[in-house]
Amino acid sequence: MRLARLLGVCSLSLIACEPSSPSANTDPRMQRTAVDDVDFGSASGAGQYDIGGLIVTFSFNAAIEKNGKGEGEFTLYADEGDGLIVDFDAKVTCLSIDPVNHRAGIGGAVVLHLAGLLTEIHKNGRDIWFRVLDEPAGDRSTFVGFEGAAGFITSEAYCAGQPWPDANARTWPVVSGAITVDP
Repeated sequence: MRLARLLGVCSLSLIACEPSSPSANTDPRMQRTAVDDVDFGSASGAGQYDIGGLIVTFSFNAAIEKNGKGEGEFTLYADEGDGLIVDFDAKVTCLSIDPVNHRAGIGGAVVLHLAGLLTEIHKNGRDIWFRVLDEPAGDRSTFVGFEGAAGFITSEAYCAGQPWPDANARTWPVVSGAITVDP
């Protein structure tokens, strides 16, 4: 129930987060995937972050193609316990990079949804997004946001809007793994 409430808040707050599995070191979700033609900026990462005791496993690789579109994929997984598992795979459709602050916004479309969430905005083909911070003091990530969160209807609108709340609000520390943002 705690995760279900968190997802509702995340959808309203434009948050992007991800839980983790107990055996994350062998979890294929933590393996980065290849993206070709990384000439116009990229962001990638794999690992786990901590949302107040809930560990989220994530993996993503995103690049900006020559035509300005995003390319790549991302996954997120969390096991809340009591049978509630959040599990999304998505195809990247957009990427925005803030090179000064080492941040990236990644948007996409759900291609595989294996979570207990069955509302319309969580289904395959629907928009999903999150943002990350690549910082020497410690990488951070948000939980995923979905259509309608904080006024964004599409992933492209999210990437174009580049929402970056003050003081890296609604981001959580990466406790294993790393994030890289390359302008």
